[in-house]
Amino acid sequence: MNRVFQTNSYRGLHLKKDCPIVMEDTPTYNIHQYVDVVAAQKTKFKSQYREEKPRIMSAVQLLMFVILASTLSLVAPLANCPSACQCDDDTLVVRCGEGHLDVLPIALNPSILRLVIKNNKIKTIDSSIQFYSELGFLDLSYNHLFNIPPRTFFYQKKLQELHLNHNKIGSISNKTFTGLIALTVLNLRGNFLDELSAGVFSTLPKLEELNIGQNRIARIDPNAFEGILNLRVLFLDDNTLTSVPSPSFAHIPSIAELYLDNRLQRIPTAELSSLLRLEDLSLGQNEFVVIPENAFKGLTNLRRLDITGSLKLTQIQAGAFTTNTNLESITFASNKVLVEVQEGALSGLPHLKHVILRDNQLTTLAEGLFPWSELETFDLTENPVTCDCRVVWLRNLLASRNISQTQETVVCAAPDALKHQSLKEIREVLKGRYGNSALGRKEREYQKTFSDEDYMTRNPHPCSLSVHPALNNYPHHPNIRPIPVTEL
Repeated sequence: MNRVFQTNSYRGLHLKKDCPIVMEDTPTYNIHQYVDVVAAQKTKFKSQYREEKPRIMSAVQLLMFVILASTLSLVAPLANCPSACQCDDDTLVVRCGEGHLDVLPIALNPSILRLVIKNNKIKTIDSSIQFYSELGFLDLSYNHLFNIPPRTFFYQKKLQELHLNHNKIGSISNKTFTGLIALTVLNLRGNFLDELSAGVFSTLPKLEELNIGQNRIARIDPNAFEGILNLRVLFLDDNTLTSVPSPSFAHIPSIAELYLDNRLQRIPTAELSSLLRLEDLSLGQNEFVVIPENAFKGLTNLRRLDITGSLKLTQIQAGAFTTNTNLESITFASNKVLVEVQEGALSGLPHLKHVILRDNQLTTLAEGLFPWSELETFDLTENPVTCDCRVVWLRNLLASRNISQTQETVVCAAPDALKHQSLKEIREVLKGRYGNSALGRKEREYQKTFSDEDYMTRNPHPCSLSVHPALNNYPHHPNIRPIPVTEL
C-alpha cells in the first residue's frame, strides 16, 4: 500500500499544498499526523530504554570492576621501594635504613602494616601518610620532627603503636592525635615538650602505655590525663616537675606502673593515693630529704619500689611502708647522702624478697630491719660499712642463708684495721683483736667466754651480737643458746 504525506513544508522541504508524498507500502499521512507518529515512536523508545538500562549499567559496572581489579593486581609490583628500605610484600613490613630519607616515602605499598623509618632526617609528616591507612605500627623515632600538624593521623584508624621518641617535637595539643582511635602505645620520649595541656590525650580512648619521659615538662594541667581511663603504664621520668597537681592522677585509676623521677620536693602521698592498682613505682632523682611514716598510704597493691639517684635523701623513717604489705622488691641505690634506715622502716612486709641498698652511705644496719628469713636477694655493696659487733649478725646471715649476695662484695670501710677486708673477716672482732671498744661497754650486763673462746652469750644491747630469733628458733632472753664463734 502507498503511504502519502500531505504537507506544506517539512524541515526544509517546500511542498505544494495537498501534494502527496508517495512511499511504497506505507499509509498516507499529512504533516500533523506524521508529527504524532514520531512522538509516539519516541515515547516507545524511551520506555524500552528504561527497561534495558539496568542490564546496560550492569555490563558497564562489570567492565569497570574488571579494569579496577587488573589495576590493583599491578599495585604491589609497581610500588616503589626506596633503595634504603627493605619492603616485604608478604608480611607487609617496610624498614628503612639510617640516614638516607628526609621525607616520608609516598609510593610504598598502600597495604603495609608496619613501617619503621628510624634514624633518618625526616622533619615533618606530610600528607603522604594518608595513603597508608592499614598501618598498625609506625616508628619514626630518632628523626628531626619538630611539629605534628593537627589531624596528621586522621586516616590511621587501625594504628596501634606510634613511636615518635627522640625527635624535636616542642608541643602537642588535643588535636594532634585525632583519628587514632585504636592506639594503645604512644612513645614521645626524648623530645622538647615543656607542658601538658588539658585533655591533650583525650582522643586516644584505648591508650594503655604512654611514654613522655626525658622531656622538659615542668607543668601538668590537672586535666591533662582526662579521657585515657585504660592507661596502665606512664613514664614521666627525667622531666623538671617539682610537684604533681592533685587531681591529675585521678583521671588514670588503672595505672599499674608509674615512673616519676623528677625534682619533687616531697613524696606526693595524697596525689598517689588514688592509684589503687599501682604495682610498680619509681621515684628516683627527686629532692625530698626523708621518707616519712606512711609515705605511700593507700597503695595496698604496691609490689616494687625504686628510689635511685636521689641527691638529698638522708633518712628512711620507721613505718614508712606500714600499709604496703604486698611489697616484694625495694631498691634504694646511689643515694649519695642516705645514711640511715631506721629499725622498723621495713617491718611488716611478709612478701619482701629483694632488697637492694647498693651505693649509699650506710655504715650499719639494724638486725630487725627486714624479715631476713624470706629474702632471696640482698645487696649492700658500695656502702662504707663499719665492721663492728653491730653487723656480726649480718655476716652470719650472709654465710648461712641462700641469698644472692656474696660476702666478698661487702667490704669494711672502718675501723682502719679492717678497712678493705670482706665482711666475713668480722669474726675477728669477737676474738678481741679489733672490737674491744665495742664489746667493752658498760651497758653489757653479762658476758662469759668459754674455753678456747668457743662460746659467748650476753643480753641484747645497742651493739648486740645475738642472732635474730627468726634465724635460730630460740628466744633472746634467759635461756638464750650460746653462739659458737666458729659459726660467726
